[in-house]
Amino acid sequence: MDAAELVDADDDRVVAVVRQRGRLRGAGSWVELRLGIVCTLAEGLIQRMEVFATPDEALEAAGLRE
Repeated sequence: MDAAELVDADDDRVVAVVRQRGRLRGAGSWVELRLGIVCTLAEGLIQRMEVFATPDEALEAAGLRE
């Protein structure tokens, strides 16, 4: 897993666009998943993480898209 992009949503929230990649057991091909996570911060620590199926859904939930 790696954060492909971090978007500042407001004073206490960040949207992370995450790429997760792996290979199925016994298979030679790779699979990749991109998802969005809205992280709520307090005192420099993550207090809450909301996971969304797509980055666009996470950006919309954070009020960055309609």
